[in-house]
This record gives sequence, C-alpha cells and structure tokens, in this order.
Amino acid sequence: MSTVLYSGDERLANRPEKDQEGERAPYISPDIGLSDLWYFAMPSRKLKRGKLLAKRMFDLHLVFGRDSEGRPFAMQNSCRHQAMPLSLGRFDGKRLECPNHGWLYDTDGQCVSIPCLSEKQPQDISRIRIKSFPCRDVQGNVWIYAGRPSDDIPDPPRLPEVEAKHLRVDGMMRFACGMDRATLGLIDPAHGPYVHTSWLRRSDRDRREKEKRFVPSHLGFTMARHSTKTAQALWFMPKSMEIEVSFQLPGVHFECVRAGKHVFTGMITATPLTANETQVNYNLYWTIPWLAPAQPVVALLMHNFFAQDQHAMAGLSTFATERTPPLTLVGDPDQQAVWYFKLKQEYLRAKKEGRPFENPVQETVLRWRT
Repeated sequence: MSTVLYSGDERLANRPEKDQEGERAPYISPDIGLSDLWYFAMPSRKLKRGKLLAKRMFDLHLVFGRDSEGRPFAMQNSCRHQAMPLSLGRFDGKRLECPNHGWLYDTDGQCVSIPCLSEKQPQDISRIRIKSFPCRDVQGNVWIYAGRPSDDIPDPPRLPEVEAKHLRVDGMMRFACGMDRATLGLIDPAHGPYVHTSWLRRSDRDRREKEKRFVPSHLGFTMARHSTKTAQALWFMPKSMEIEVSFQLPGVHFECVRAGKHVFTGMITATPLTANETQVNYNLYWTIPWLAPAQPVVALLMHNFFAQDQHAMAGLSTFATERTPPLTLVGDPDQQAVWYFKLKQEYLRAKKEGRPFENPVQETVLRWRT
C-alpha cells in the first residue's frame, strides 16, 4: 500500500510539495521576502538546548530548537499527519515527537517513525518530511536561511571586528508594516529630525549639509569610511573617530565606529513575520570593558529610539488602504531607497535567469540636509 498525503479535503498523491514553477520556485512567498538569503531570527541565548520555541516568520508557523550538540534548527510547526503543532510535543535533543499520535521527526524535518503502524503493514515513510530551514549561530545570534538545505549555502552576515564575547545590547520590536517599509527605515537619512524627537534633536537652524561617498558592496552598498562628530558630544568618546555604514539584502544594516583601538558596531535587521508585520532587531557591540556599567542606559536609549520608528509605522498602518499608493522618491535623500528596490529587482531577475547577481549601484556622492 502506497503512502497517501492529505491537505484539507484534497487528496494528494505521494509527491513533494511544488508550485507552478516546480523545484526552483521561491522557498518563501515573494510577497513576504526574498528567498535564498539569511534573515536574523533571534539572539542565541533565546534558544535553549533541548527546548522548542514556536515563532511566526515568513508568514509561516515555525518551530525552532537546539539539538543535543547545540546546533540550531527550524522547520514548519506542523506534523504532516494531522497538522498538530510540534512545539507542543516532546523533544529529546534529537527527535521531535508529535503530541497527537507520536510521529517522530529528526531535526531536518524527516519523518523517522510512525509508532501506530503495524509491522504487518509496512509503509515507505522516507518521503514524509516537513519543510525545514537551515540555521546557524554567528556572533551570539541565530540566523535562518530562507532556502532549501544544501552544502553550498553561503555564510550568514558577520559584524566586523567583534565577537559574541564582547559587550552588547540588543532588542526586538514588531513593526506594523511589510518588509519593504521596515527596510526603508534602515536606510533613510532624512527622517531622523522628525521621527526621532528628543533632547538630542537639532533645531532647524542647526541642520547641516551632508555629503557622503557611497560604493557598491556585497548585495548592497556602503557609505565609505569617514570621520564623525556625532558621538563626540559624549565626554567619554575619543576625539578621533571614523564611521562606515553598509546595507545588504534582504534587510541588514551595519554601522561600524572605530575609535582608536576600540570598535563600536551596530547591526539592525528586518525579518518578515507576515505580509503586514516585520520584526526589527537591533544589536550594539563594543570593545571597551569599562563601559559595561552603561549597558542598562544604552539599552533604554536604544529601546526609546526604535520605539519612535515603531510608532511611525503604527500610524502608517492605521491609515493604510488595501492598495498602497506608489512612493514618490525624490533626489539624493531618497537615493538609498531607489537602490534598495533596484537591488531587489536585479536579485529576482538574476535568480530567474540563473545568472550571477550584478550590483546596479554605482559609486557616487550623495548630498542631503539634516
């Protein structure tokens, strides 16, 4: 007797899931995000060994875990039998057990046992598997790859010159908007004076002309290293400081400040939860040990800063219509947003045509006032 898979009331023959484009179809919906790229999932400390964690991501219900050897994994949180959430079942560090009928899966999503089957009624269960997502621990963070498991997956993004052992502050907020709108906030140089109101805000008469050189970089662009005065207002910061800012698809923003032999590095990422909700993650690392007592203060400042962006996106969702009107992107202040959409278009086109990605960004100087 052959294995029969069911989906609702529709009976499907024993075949892997496909859509109209077959095996090369996007691994996640293009309306949600880009496939075959790494997304920030969570700080590593959130994923305990031997424990399961349910999380909505890519408009899918996923279950994350860490096996007995400490390796993170993720798969759809749904048993192939009757769709019971696996996160409600037992996990022994190697296999996940469905809480309904005890079907067992390994951490790659492969069904390895159906206990209720009679030995006199053998079944081929090798083709029963759950959609899984490669995961990796990097610098104290868990990243999830929105693509099929394989041996040639590229490495996740890495922050320059820091490691998990360095001092850090991190946090996560949910923005009531899709991936694109959340990502635009990471690369918008002009919204600060209006969204991030605080005692640090400059008055209109204090705004200055900015002129920055940008160059193409891996899956994105980089604001070339230059001297900065922004952080020098703090008494403990060195007088000579340089900053470099970069962005890469799908939504990863790095800022690296070098102050003598020390480094302050920030990473902001956008991860799609649904078509209308995005997880924005922020991480700040630094290599000055005696600044450890400042962690609670920095954490509060970071939270308040991103809460202002969150509030702005909440306002957008309140008045949004079902059909979002086209954006009007004007001049150098919006050029990074233009690049973002061009990068996405080129990435999708290159994937469809089966050719290498060609970065559409050209070296240039951008100017704006803030």
